[in-house]
Amino acid sequence: MPGQTTFTTRLSFGFGTTDFLVILPGDIFVTTLGPQATEGQLTQIGVFGDKQQFAVQFGEELAFRQGVRVRGVIPERGIYSIPGGSLLVGLFPLIRRF
Repeated sequence: MPGQTTFTTRLSFGFGTTDFLVILPGDIFVTTLGPQATEGQLTQIGVFGDKQQFAVQFGEELAFRQGVRVRGVIPERGIYSIPGGSLLVGLFPLIRRF
């Protein structure tokens, strides 16, 4: 159901398989667009189809404190990347968008 939220205490990221909108090979694309972003906003930054169904939220400060640097790819468009293989521990909402 849209808007349904659950929480997890651990985010474990694999390694990216594409170099589209990332800094280094293996990085993971992330955005500052929140769960309220429209389909059009996500499409404009290269997030298509099923990848639009869910949002995971974490803060840059929390990531930094855990050794994960969020790096701007095109910050003015809300496009960032994090190193592949990153692990974050905390309380993170997982939101079903539609």
